[in-house]
Amino acid sequence: SFWINQDATPTQVLIARGFASQGRHDLAVLKLVHTLSQTPHDAPAARLLSLELLQLGQLDAARNVAEQTLRWAEGNADCHLALGAVLARQKQWDPAAAEAVVLGSFLRGPKGPRFHRSG
Repeated sequence: SFWINQDATPTQVLIARGFASQGRHDLAVLKLVHTLSQTPHDAPAARLLSLELLQLGQLDAARNVAEQTLRWAEGNADCHLALGAVLARQKQWDPAAAEAVVLGSFLRGPKGPRFHRSG
């Protein structure tokens, strides 16, 4: 349709989600890496990239992406959740528990404008 911008970041993330839902995590990763090269601080794309790398068993890369993302999206609950998932998969229980505490603060409600969920 004429109103859907094929090159828009949300469209690209949706395409990556489609690849992931078809089990093509490799294509999802490629799409997300390309998307993030164009818009490097897009939290939904970065979070999904971390989770897709996790699906591929690339735990170190998934953790690196999740930690890098939180350097500029520290108030994003979904990004903390992604890091917690990676840490749990790595059996890093203490850091995973710390992320759970952070997530608990998100669930109890906003304490300021920096606490939000990505779209």
